[in-house]
Amino acid sequence: MKKFFAALLGALMLASITGCGGSANDKNVSTSEVNSGKDTTIRMSWWGANTRNERMNQILDTYEKDHPGITVTREYTNWNDYWTKFTTQAATGTQPDVSPFVMQSIREYVNKGVLLPLDEYVESGKIDLSDWTETAKSPGILDGKIYGIVYALSAQGVIYNQQLIESVGGEIPPETWTMDEFVAYCKDLRAKLPDDVWVVETAATSDHAFEAYIRSIGKTVYSEDGKSLGFEKKDLASWFALWEDLRKSGCTPDAGESAEAAALPYESSYLVLGKTAMLFQNCNLMPTFNSLSDSELFITRAPSVSGNGCEILQPTAFGISSKSKVVDESVDLINYLVNDIDANLVFKADYGAPADPEAIEALNAEATKDEKKNYDFIDLLVKDSTLPETVARAEGSATIMDALKRTYENISSGAVDINAGVDDFFAEAEDVLSKNQ
Repeated sequence: MKKFFAALLGALMLASITGCGGSANDKNVSTSEVNSGKDTTIRMSWWGANTRNERMNQILDTYEKDHPGITVTREYTNWNDYWTKFTTQAATGTQPDVSPFVMQSIREYVNKGVLLPLDEYVESGKIDLSDWTETAKSPGILDGKIYGIVYALSAQGVIYNQQLIESVGGEIPPETWTMDEFVAYCKDLRAKLPDDVWVVETAATSDHAFEAYIRSIGKTVYSEDGKSLGFEKKDLASWFALWEDLRKSGCTPDAGESAEAAALPYESSYLVLGKTAMLFQNCNLMPTFNSLSDSELFITRAPSVSGNGCEILQPTAFGISSKSKVVDESVDLINYLVNDIDANLVFKADYGAPADPEAIEALNAEATKDEKKNYDFIDLLVKDSTLPETVARAEGSATIMDALKRTYENISSGAVDINAGVDDFFAEAEDVLSKNQ
């Protein structure tokens, strides 16, 4: 059980961190006796760049210090190499004890028996999720069982350049808007902006934006069992038609230019350089974009057909290998990572805002203005009762989302019309999903 309210944390110094047992911050996970003094090694992997690796190593050093006999061996690499390596390990049953997953991958590994169900450890309180909302827990649940404990959440919203918009007499985007209101807003702003500034980079090829759209009409991209699509051809045609309308109205570049823009480093991005007023992007990148932009950037909710919440809470969730010989120790480590306040303060939400509400509150107490924008956006979504639960994607979803991008590129270039493009997409997607039968 956690001991104090996060409001007490405001006066604490991050530099005084000495671990969960003897820390100046009393609101932490207690030192565990799960290893009972025996020497135990836990293998843990993750992906990340240097800053993330340094933070995680600091956290694990503290954990080892406060858990005599426990050694955490660490395997970390970049995003692409992480999945290549993990796929090979999983195929041979040599995957680490503790590893993070995202919604694009968790179903594949659950179906292959790679991950251990964690329900009994949550129910017993060994992994304490007692003050989490159901929305925060849901990204780690698949087929009614808990396979992932959410460590971090991100979500795509609409980041906008308020100074640019107001400088041409435009209104700033509302806190919530329907899709019709979004389209009308874009066309109105197009008439005010200089010709060399786009209103918004196209989100027609964004898997997160598309899934949010499908959720906003009460459907899902995939069926619950991941064996078929959960929407109809007319739904995809409407999505493409919406973005073609905006492209032909001069609000967005075509898919080819947008793809090139998306590949630019952040410091050269259209948003940072003031070449677009808005961008569909993940909220955890707010501090990064603001550190590079001469204008202050803000974020608002994604547009929704129904007007209700539609964003996807994109998780990074820790799972435990079904082959692990140190399950109890791995459970204890995960509980520490997600719930210990000092550990969360060290990591600084590098994967995204934590799911634990007290951790968010503690981070907010020490956050910069731009970090607060990230935390507040996730907190808003977690508390939104209209937001559908995040559903794990089907096996083969990466191939299907590549087909979505390719289809719209063909449509916007004039190579095919919308209906032909939709037919091509469905044929390819259904072929991929047929392998899940």
